Amino acid sequence: MVRRMKLVNFVQHKVHTYCTRVFNMDIECRAAFFVLACSLINMFLSVLSVFAVGAYLLFNKKRFTAIRSDNNNLFAFAFVALTLIVALFYGNFLGVLVSLFVFFAFVIMMSFCSKITRKIFEDFITLYLSYSVFAFIVAVVEKFIFGAKDSVYRSSSTFLNPLYYSYFIAFAVIFCAYRLAVLPRWKAMNVAVLLINVFAMLLSGGRMPWMGMFAGTLITLMLCRKYKLVAIFSGGIFLMVLTAILFPDLEILRALRLDSITSGYTSRIPYWNMALEGFGKQPLFGKGFLGMLNDTMKSSSESISKVPFSLDFAKMLTNVKNSGAKLHAHNIIFDCLYNFGIFGTMILALCLLRYCTHMYRDLGYNSSNPHIALLAGILVAIGVNGILDNQIIGPQTSVFTILIFSMCAIKEEKSRNVNTVEARQKPPSGKVYIPHK
Repeated sequence: MVRRMKLVNFVQHKVHTYCTRVFNMDIECRAAFFVLACSLINMFLSVLSVFAVGAYLLFNKKRFTAIRSDNNNLFAFAFVALTLIVALFYGNFLGVLVSLFVFFAFVIMMSFCSKITRKIFEDFITLYLSYSVFAFIVAVVEKFIFGAKDSVYRSSSTFLNPLYYSYFIAFAVIFCAYRLAVLPRWKAMNVAVLLINVFAMLLSGGRMPWMGMFAGTLITLMLCRKYKLVAIFSGGIFLMVLTAILFPDLEILRALRLDSITSGYTSRIPYWNMALEGFGKQPLFGKGFLGMLNDTMKSSSESISKVPFSLDFAKMLTNVKNSGAKLHAHNIIFDCLYNFGIFGTMILALCLLRYCTHMYRDLGYNSSNPHIALLAGILVAIGVNGILDNQIIGPQTSVFTILIFSMCAIKEEKSRNVNTVEARQKPPSGKVYIPHK
């Protein structure tokens, strides 16, 4: 007779097994997990961890040689070098810092790619989804107990602002959809986490991230050939849209600001015009990372053009919106053109294309492979979210986006039997947990 294990003991066993597995990983994978955790917890921790961990990984001569000798990394290094030179040429000191930040983030990504396995891939998603539940609890406390500080009553949880939180949630929902497609054994848990994150999206007040989340989820499920799930998700999306149209005054929909969708769109137009105008002035190489922010901050204060790190400069950084400065172009294409110009944008596109084709080749040129399906869903979500905004530009969001992209670099021989990814470790004392019906 099989003895039942208490739920608490079962959870403790799973957590202990997970932590043991993470701590026994190669240093490159542990570093990626540490940076992911920091990027989710706090903006400053995210930045500090990238510089510290990236420098640490690069300090190893053998690892540095391996990264440098990989031809797939050449375009990434060329892109960083170009943006750094351009930023120095135009006195864009913020751009210089961001170029170095991106360089170290790329080092972490490249190191992680060299060691990623199917099990580490799943452990990465587990950490992300587990944190999404914690972030939801923080958002609930923030909104209903302390009162959200955002001007339109949106929750930001542990992220810099509500839009970055909604960007994080979009990936969490796509991960849940992926696991529903490949892990039917844990269907109830994945559905619960998915619904939690959908409600969290309402708390965050995101609007465009809904579109990225829907598009990324449907692409992932379609490529996985889970047409029944596609129909269920499509029906759920239809019901949500219909509810928003018929009952726009529902309290739960207030943060979505459905009555200001048109003004939200038109408010982006000045940013787009400014980006296109700036691109026209420097069409070849742009102005470096955060070119628009640097230009608008300089035009807002004469002291900034003279002293890059003056007190006025620091005040502007902490209150960008009210200072008159503009952080970015609110469009991923216009941002790239303004910051990197034609040549920089082409190098970045070639870098992305090279990494994607390399992953596609290593996964057997099979578009229905769940890892390729998930990668496609992630890229679609980023692109759709970038139409009316560009949340990837944030110090937290850029880090976990790069890590999410790099985790898909799995070799075919390491990605078989995707439907049985959960560990088969034997619980302590020979007990087996059997959930009550």
